[in-house]
Amino acid sequence: MCTSAGISGGPGAGELCDEGLRRYAEAIETGFIGVSMAPECLIHFGLVSLADDGVLVPVPPTTAATLVLNPLRRAALDQLEVIAAAEKAFAAADRVHAVAERHRAPDVRLIQGGDTISSILQAAVDGCQDELLTIQPGGRRPPELLERALQKELIALRRGVKQRIIYQHTVRSHEPTLDYIRGISEGGAQVRTVDEVIDRLIICDSTVAYIPTGPQRGQEALEVRHPAIVRFLEGVFNNVWNRAHPFDMPTPGAAKPRIVATEIQKAIMRMLVQGHTQTKIARELGMSARTVTSLVGKISEELESASPTQLGYLIATHGLLDQEPGAV
Repeated sequence: MCTSAGISGGPGAGELCDEGLRRYAEAIETGFIGVSMAPECLIHFGLVSLADDGVLVPVPPTTAATLVLNPLRRAALDQLEVIAAAEKAFAAADRVHAVAERHRAPDVRLIQGGDTISSILQAAVDGCQDELLTIQPGGRRPPELLERALQKELIALRRGVKQRIIYQHTVRSHEPTLDYIRGISEGGAQVRTVDEVIDRLIICDSTVAYIPTGPQRGQEALEVRHPAIVRFLEGVFNNVWNRAHPFDMPTPGAAKPRIVATEIQKAIMRMLVQGHTQTKIARELGMSARTVTSLVGKISEELESASPTQLGYLIATHGLLDQEPGAV
């Protein structure tokens, strides 16, 4: 039995079996060969053809090669043309892709320089259409900066942009910030405060976010456009917003609400237990160093602490950080 017949691919393609070669020699010598005696490979290679009298007669190899290989060569050329056309199409697509990638805004972009950061943030606010979310850490901002921010953000509010802002509790005693909050609230924005915030965060229309790269907030920032990252940052904002306290404008000379004053005290105690200096506490909570020193002094006096190390220990062992907000 012939196992090497066929020229269309697969095992043994392009080969003649030994039996086929012997039968082909016999057909040449006798002029014919019976159909039942011809191995399958002879027929597949076209080396024998059926005569009118029902027998197989030999075909010269050059003739058989022409008859068998020409269609294969035409098919191969057709495939090469298909491949060449596909390669041309992919090359054109690759050029378009490269140009589009160069013009597409990156998912994360580093912005450097205070003026550049301010310009880009302002452009983002100007282009905001639906909602602007902002977390402002550090408490007290310069009055002139607050005034500029108020005028620009009121324009966005008048366009119908919803705005939510999170500050730290300490701004409740900073008159320039109170003036800003009064103006922005009258324009329709919502303002809340918390004891501590993560860091500065600005999100426009759930599509782009701006965050600092590190402690030097004014010199480097990241512009984030990756949908998953922006969605995550929006979730972080909402988590802080949900635990923040609504801002009600205080009457002149009024003290901070008890729950706010308590949270400020607990934030200071928490940072003392963590080993932070009073200077860092003041910076992180947006308070003056004098105010922090005064509050730490009162806590030390109440707990009869003789040193910062002992104070942290006493705060932890007295369970002051575990008490409900109104119990401190």
